[in-house]
Amino acid sequence: MKKKCIIITLVSFIILFLLTFLLPEQISVNGGIGKKIEISVYFILLLSPAPALWYWSRERKKERRK
Repeated sequence: MKKKCIIITLVSFIILFLLTFLLPEQISVNGGIGKKIEISVYFILLLSPAPALWYWSRERKKERRK
């Protein structure tokens, strides 16, 4: 399971890294507050481990049910 999580993290990092070349330098974020907040496009690279964490938590829940 560790190898799958590492592979998922690397694949998602590569996809998000390639996506940074397509997006503008600053991404506008509006949380419904009304203020216009801009973040750097490279901030999305912090999201690369998220799919692996979701997979890991789902697999752990499956193991507990058995």
